[in-house]
Amino acid sequence: MWSRVPTLIADKTAPDDWTVLRHGQPVGRVYRSPSPGGGVVWRWFAWGPVGHGEAADMGAALEAVRGAVG
Repeated sequence: MWSRVPTLIADKTAPDDWTVLRHGQPVGRVYRSPSPGGGVVWRWFAWGPVGHGEAADMGAALEAVRGAVG
């Protein structure tokens, strides 16, 4: 089962910053970030040597993590 929880860094959370869980275990992160071109992108990464990248929206970023983790 896949889920997400707010990412906790230094006891704080930020809007649009999520830790991705698979069966309750953290496997990655997705977060909204300014892009070099002046817009906003969703960045994603799967922990370990699995992958990372950018996506147009949160749904696509979550799917990218799921695809990278398997």
